[in-house]
Amino acid sequence: MKQLLVAASAPLLAASTARAQADSSNANHGVWLAASLGAVGTRALIRHGAPVASLELDVQRGSTVYSARPQFMGGLGDFDAKSLSLLVGKGTASRGVGYSAISFGPSVIKAQNCAGGCTAFSDTPRGLGPTQWGVGIFAAGDVALRFGHRYGGGIGLTGYGSLNTAKSYAGVGLELLMGRWRL
Repeated sequence: MKQLLVAASAPLLAASTARAQADSSNANHGVWLAASLGAVGTRALIRHGAPVASLELDVQRGSTVYSARPQFMGGLGDFDAKSLSLLVGKGTASRGVGYSAISFGPSVIKAQNCAGGCTAFSDTPRGLGPTQWGVGIFAAGDVALRFGHRYGGGIGLTGYGSLNTAKSYAGVGLELLMGRWRL
């Protein structure tokens, strides 16, 4: 009887082991680069936004995501700002098409208010005021569709906010992604 139970449980054990190996081989380890364009607003610009361009480099090991994100804001409105954020967070741990992540970390920002020629069609040359430096906390959330087996590409949305000592802001952007699943 024992031999019959052992013989009957062997296929179940083999299937369970094969599934665990398949799950570990599908784990989302890799490097992804995302570029996004969007809009950003500050407390002073509730009714006025400014364009923003971002780059994002993500290194993911399992569900842990490490990110570096430089952002370039303004240039057409009431301010110009550049920031760099280093983030750590959690992301989707499977290599499926759907992906999401949330990250937090420190940020540094360099901001300048526009002093003249602040509109896109102004006759006067654009002038910027004094530089303000600040540090703060940055939070970001990403959702994306990623395609490909070993290398891939995708499209997604990012939302973020920075609470800092120079010019706090929040924004959204449309992302284009490319990356590699395995390191």
